[in-house]
Amino acid sequence: MRYVNGMILGGIVASLLGGTALAQDVTIKYAHPTSANSSGGIMATDFKETLEDLSGGAIRVQVFPDGQLGSLSELNELAASGTVQVTANTWGSLSVFDEQAGALDAPYVFENPRQRHELLTHENSEILKGLNARLAESGSGLMVLAPIDSAGRQATCNRAIYSPGDLAGVKFRAIPFPVFIATVKGMGGIPVPIEYSELTTALATGLADCQENPLSNILNDKLYEAQSHIMLTNHILAGGPMLINAAFFEGLTAEQQAWVEEAAVSVAARNLIEAETSESDLRSKLEDLGKIFITTEDGLDVEAFKQGVAVEMKAAFGDTYDAMFEQIENEKKALLN
Repeated sequence: MRYVNGMILGGIVASLLGGTALAQDVTIKYAHPTSANSSGGIMATDFKETLEDLSGGAIRVQVFPDGQLGSLSELNELAASGTVQVTANTWGSLSVFDEQAGALDAPYVFENPRQRHELLTHENSEILKGLNARLAESGSGLMVLAPIDSAGRQATCNRAIYSPGDLAGVKFRAIPFPVFIATVKGMGGIPVPIEYSELTTALATGLADCQENPLSNILNDKLYEAQSHIMLTNHILAGGPMLINAAFFEGLTAEQQAWVEEAAVSVAARNLIEAETSESDLRSKLEDLGKIFITTEDGLDVEAFKQGVAVEMKAAFGDTYDAMFEQIENEKKALLN
């Protein structure tokens, strides 16, 4: 094993000793669930262009947006089987292989996306190293290339929401992973698990009355069309792992691995900066479309949402995430200013 940017990246002995790569020219299929002009879509295109440039065209990347090859729930399976080589998903999606992974998606654990990103990429952090080790031990077939951090996830509804009580009896779309379902329930709504590819239709037909996503997805994928209000709850940070098929990665030469790693890490850093600088512009564009924002200044009771999700997370997961929460808090104090 070798360490780059604080992550276990699993090079193989044959490559390091000058073994033969699978092929001189390599093609990577990168599948993701959002549109090409969403933040996830832009990141995928950036990865393609960066990697092809770094490799001088020796590695080609084919991007498949909009869930063309599979739903959010299926992406990890596609990458693990080698049907695709790279994908991006939520941290909670890895819970089937490592129950601690979902803690990285838990509500109100980090203050902002930069804090999570700086912690997970810190050279002395053990969080991603341990996660990649457990993914290998479980036989998941997956490896984390880089942590992707974008922005806070915000709630949208077809009416104003100020506290968990306002969501009583309300159908609220949840990403179909346990952490997100528990979060929606803790916020006061009735969780309705719906794949991202089906979300716009679900909102238009009333299958769900509310949903939650970062502002970039709300705008670029037109999730606002059936929603009148946007509540700045910042309950979960958008993002998750960029994943690669472990066997595919290990079959690359050391040079090819380095190109892939560098592309992933640089794209992740640029994605974070773009998210930080675009929030005010995204809000302005949504307001121009007639969307009404509800903030703490308007009476949004964020503390009540925090308390509600804390209770539900404990009820749903008990002490499952306690070890990871403790590790996160300890490393925040030790490694971050």
